[in-house]
Amino acid sequence: MMTRLLRRKSIEKKLFLLVTLACAAGLMVASVAFLVGKWIDIRDQARREARMKLEFVASFLSAAIESGDNTTATNILAALKSNSQTAGLSGYVTEGGLIGSLAGSTVPTGAIQGLDRELHFDGGTVYLYRPVMVAGKQRMGVICLQAQIRPAYWKLVLSGLGVLGVFAFSIAVAVWVSSEVRRTISEPIRALWQTSRLVSAGDGSGGPGAAADGEDELARLAEGFGEVVAKIQNREAALVKSQSELEKRVAERTRELQEEIQQRSKVEAALADEKERLAVTLRSIADGVVATDCRGDIVLFNIVAEELTGWPSKEAVGRNLRQVLRCYNAETRQPVANLVEDALRTGASTKLSEGVLLVGRDQTERLIELSCSPILDAGGKSIGVVVVFRDVTEQQRHVEALLTASKLQSIGMMAGGIAHDFNNILTSVLGHISMAKRSPTANGELIEHLACAEESALKAREITRQLQTFAKSGLPVKRTVRVNDLITEATGFALRGSNVRSRITIDDALWPVDVDESQFSQVIQNVVLRGVRAMAGGGTIEVRAANVTIGETSVMPLTPGNYILISIHDHGQPIKPEDIPNVFDPYFVREGGGLGLAAAYTIVKRHGGHIAVDPKPDKGTAFHIYLPAKLGPTGTQTREQSSSAVKRILLMDDDEQIRRVASAMLESVGYEVTTVEDGETAIERFVEARSAGRPFDVVILDLTVQGSKGGKETIQELLLIDSKVRAIVSSGYCDDPVMARYREYGFAAAVPKPYNFDELESVLRKLLYEPEPARVDSLRQQSSH
Repeated sequence: MMTRLLRRKSIEKKLFLLVTLACAAGLMVASVAFLVGKWIDIRDQARREARMKLEFVASFLSAAIESGDNTTATNILAALKSNSQTAGLSGYVTEGGLIGSLAGSTVPTGAIQGLDRELHFDGGTVYLYRPVMVAGKQRMGVICLQAQIRPAYWKLVLSGLGVLGVFAFSIAVAVWVSSEVRRTISEPIRALWQTSRLVSAGDGSGGPGAAADGEDELARLAEGFGEVVAKIQNREAALVKSQSELEKRVAERTRELQEEIQQRSKVEAALADEKERLAVTLRSIADGVVATDCRGDIVLFNIVAEELTGWPSKEAVGRNLRQVLRCYNAETRQPVANLVEDALRTGASTKLSEGVLLVGRDQTERLIELSCSPILDAGGKSIGVVVVFRDVTEQQRHVEALLTASKLQSIGMMAGGIAHDFNNILTSVLGHISMAKRSPTANGELIEHLACAEESALKAREITRQLQTFAKSGLPVKRTVRVNDLITEATGFALRGSNVRSRITIDDALWPVDVDESQFSQVIQNVVLRGVRAMAGGGTIEVRAANVTIGETSVMPLTPGNYILISIHDHGQPIKPEDIPNVFDPYFVREGGGLGLAAAYTIVKRHGGHIAVDPKPDKGTAFHIYLPAKLGPTGTQTREQSSSAVKRILLMDDDEQIRRVASAMLESVGYEVTTVEDGETAIERFVEARSAGRPFDVVILDLTVQGSKGGKETIQELLLIDSKVRAIVSSGYCDDPVMARYREYGFAAAVPKPYNFDELESVLRKLLYEPEPARVDSLRQQSSH
């Protein structure tokens, strides 16, 4: 009903009523809130005052009750009569007896005793209760205070009258404000309505607008604007239709263009990817790649092709292939066939894997492998050729070096056996020569001839040892020697038959070193031979030997200490700096490298030394060899010799000539010798001698015995029988590990074949009359297991 009433009113009246009612409602809510708050404040104030009085009375009354003085308690309650707000005050003991009271209403005793609340209201009176405590713990009674709060009502009434006055004033202000709002809002709305009517009728149609729900100005305004909007919508519908058709045409054309662009982008991306893959592939492969057209003109040239031919890609592209890729037969030096013409004519691939020599722009020659294939288009027509080639120069050199190494290995296997047999023969020869020289009937001339024969046999021994060292590079059998003569002899041996001379300078006080003499000679010979090859036109090789001391701050890869330094300086073509790291590579055949220097490097390292290269521009190349010096007293403390005891020797060798000559040499100086031909017999004789109480003082064992136990197997069983057995190992295989590390296998000494009388007797004397160094016991432990 209210809604229908308002709909019939004008907007001015609606605004007036709404503003007035809103102000009235707001003021009414504010007044009620104010009066409620005022009442709460008055009530709380009355309660606080009553509580203060009650606390005061309770403090005095507790003392009186505790002493049992009810009269005093009654007097205290009466003291509050003068207060007009006090309606009554009573005190009760625990048993329910009344202590005293003021005029006014009282509370029944039973209610006081059972009351647990602090206060409660009854009409215009408020009742407050406090317990009376004795000694702060025991409850002795209760105090009840009745206070009147009706006087406070008058204050609330006065406050309400004030609120009504403010409410009336506010209503008047609200009426004034609503009239101002009506004037301010309704007039513009009326003007807007009139304007909309004019706009609606401006096109001559005069048609009614959309119906509005209501009869006020806003309804009319809506009706006018409805008509305007209808016309605008009609126009916009026409525009939207036209725009839609245009957008549809544009979208179709745009879609067509986008499809064309996407298709073209895909094609371009595919071409770019293909081009990038091709470029990456050409950069990453290690072969030279050249592509030409049908005329043979270069259209593509990768980095490797640039390096191998010496032609930059910018200069090579556009030139004919035969100008850039100049290939010849390595044997005949004739140009190879025109590869482009052959590939285009036959339509088949061509491969040349051997004997093709590529001459670069700087005349550098390289051996290459080459293949040529036609490039076909989608229709199978040849549109050019692609040539792929690689440098196989180093590969060919490695193959040749491997073939050489294989041949040397075969030769070495054969030479080892030959050298062993030859050493056995030389042992017999040297032994007989030694015996002949010691014969009483030998005169001066005969002794001179025998000395020459012995010297030749010793040289033959050195040749066999060098052959074994070169063939197998075995472990060194070291002796402490002075290498003055070895340096001179090895240098002269290497220079035989050449046009190169030597200038040798050796320190007279050169320190002795622990070396395998034959292997050391091999080092000197290999380095000198490399100098001879570098000095094709002849000249002089300088060889110097001196003592040096390596300190803690030295950059040499050597342990600080005393060394001898051997420098071999040739005056040929110096080694290029970039080739120095490869000089000691067995497969590096340039600059005089290869197996010779590789063997020298290995031997020096096995001797605990170091070999270095020092290229001197325009002055050749120097090789510096460092070997650890062996310093210390030369004399040794000998065991006490017994002139009366005859030393018994057990000699085992499978060569009858060696047994005979060695036995004769030893018996000539007073040894009692028993000879056997194999290990089994040696063990039997050894056991028999121990059982008979006449053990052998020394056992000499041949390392290798054909078809039977050799020295290595025999010493293991002898150590099980007698752990203190003194055994000497002898062999023509001087590079065998047992000869190099004989103590690790249980032997006390080693004597390589061939040996003469002096060498054999020297080893025996050291073993019999000098302190024996400690031998490795691990082998004995292994043998016991």
